[in-house]
Amino acid sequence: MTEKKTVWENVEQHIIKWMVGIALASILTAVTFYFNTNYVMAQNSDTNREQTKDIKVIKEQIQIIKTVPVVNQQQIQSIKKDVARIEKATDKMNDKIDKMMELLVVIKNNK
Repeated sequence: MTEKKTVWENVEQHIIKWMVGIALASILTAVTFYFNTNYVMAQNSDTNREQTKDIKVIKEQIQIIKTVPVVNQQQIQSIKKDVARIEKATDKMNDKIDKMMELLVVIKNNK
């Protein structure tokens, strides 16, 4: 019976150690997250107006950069349409040139 109690006591001690370890790790993580978040919020608050202005300028620049690719995509699409139209026209011209060459060969052979 004493062996069973000691085994059970050992298991209880291990479980308690794990729970205490997890609790301490959670507290440490929460405290670190809290202070880090407060530090970042303090940097971005209205009290630091110069930094806030810089952040606003950067946000505006990012917005401009995000909208430029849309314009470029539209231009690319219109260029692709023009290229497709030109390819069709050149295909038609090549067909006509082939027919003209055949007619010239026929005319030359008839003489």
